[in-house]
Amino acid sequence: MPELLSDQTLAEAVEQLPPAAAIIRRLLAALADPNSDIDDISRIIRVDTVLATQVLRLANSAHMGLRGSVTTVEEAVQQAGMTEIARLASALSAKQLSARQLALYRISPTLLWQHTLAVAVAAELLASRFLLDESSAYLAGLLHTIGIVTLDTVGSKRASPPLVVGTPLLAWEQRLFGTDNASVSQRVLTSLDLPARLADAVASRYTEPTPESIGEMRGLLYLASALAEKVPAGLPPETGLFKITDALLESLRLSREEWTDMELETAQRLSRLKAIF
Repeated sequence: MPELLSDQTLAEAVEQLPPAAAIIRRLLAALADPNSDIDDISRIIRVDTVLATQVLRLANSAHMGLRGSVTTVEEAVQQAGMTEIARLASALSAKQLSARQLALYRISPTLLWQHTLAVAVAAELLASRFLLDESSAYLAGLLHTIGIVTLDTVGSKRASPPLVVGTPLLAWEQRLFGTDNASVSQRVLTSLDLPARLADAVASRYTEPTPESIGEMRGLLYLASALAEKVPAGLPPETGLFKITDALLESLRLSREEWTDMELETAQRLSRLKAIF
């Protein structure tokens, strides 16, 4: 019998995570508040000195195209806009989750970060197509691997054996933890008071979408992960989990040509983001 992932064990693992999700939660709340202003966004970013430094560095990069150099977070927000800087800060915060080798899953930091970005931009692209909130889809993509990072932390502490290449991922997680990374992601995001819709989207990332579920953003990350694999920026343990059939596309009223265009657009958006980061 697997040693189940108790709430206490999960809480201890979450304590070891970088503060990425907490910062993103505060940025989300600020953007949702009509009374928020530049100072509110700037204050959230400035709390984390490393994050503030990274935001300024990227704001001054040629890829951002701001007028002249900016020396404060407030200037960056004023020139680029609250939404754009919050988006940038969210991605930089999420990058902290990809900063270490996931020995249990045999995933490198570089691969994990590239995959995270690819799924985020693909989810944003799909959200636009299905008339969903693009910012929420992008954030769901940025945070969708938090369950993998959490389980890797738990497994490493238990000295669990690493995933053997070719072993079905979800069955292996069930044997080892009595749960899977998507369910753990939902528990983590819920514990951090992130919106339920965001947590539900991440929880359903291995579930093939239907015309009904896609409207609730459930199954969106299934499609986004399939697009990421085509970049290619998929995670090796997830190979074969995301199948895009003609029947699925037809049910979602997507043509094969439209899907191919999305594959190309995902690759282009990922390339632009990688140039920035």
